[in-house]
Amino acid sequence: MSNKITYRHRILIDKHFFVWLKSLSAEYSRLKFDTLQFLGIINTTSVYHGYHNLMLDEHYSEMLKTEVMNEKELQWILKPVNIYPIKETSDVSNIVKIAIALSNDRPFKVVILTSPETRTVYTSSPHMANVTDVLVSGGEDAVSFINKMFREEYEAIRR
Repeated sequence: MSNKITYRHRILIDKHFFVWLKSLSAEYSRLKFDTLQFLGIINTTSVYHGYHNLMLDEHYSEMLKTEVMNEKELQWILKPVNIYPIKETSDVSNIVKIAIALSNDRPFKVVILTSPETRTVYTSSPHMANVTDVLVSGGEDAVSFINKMFREEYEAIRR
């Protein structure tokens, strides 16, 4: 694909998002499929391909060990990274600080995708105070964000 897209947000995904997505019942199989497909397409069509959809390498390894996702799926959807040696006492603090650091580079906005439960932990983090370039989206809201991003940005270019 020669036309790369400049999406408005870089995506940082934590392990809780995929655990939540995979835990949905069979009646949500189409939603799961579409969500994973849209994430893969966003990743591969981005001008920041290879550095657009990201996950901490510790979370990536854990996903493979627990078999929530297989390696081939994950490699298409995201890139595991050990971006900065920011070591906080919690994954949430670490991810928030990394998201803030990533928002200093184009496209200057980052969305953290997580589960509904973990979303609350992120948004109550003191590191998120007064941060405007990092969004946190969990569960169904995260799926809606991905769907909207795909439809508004990818499909608009393809028309």
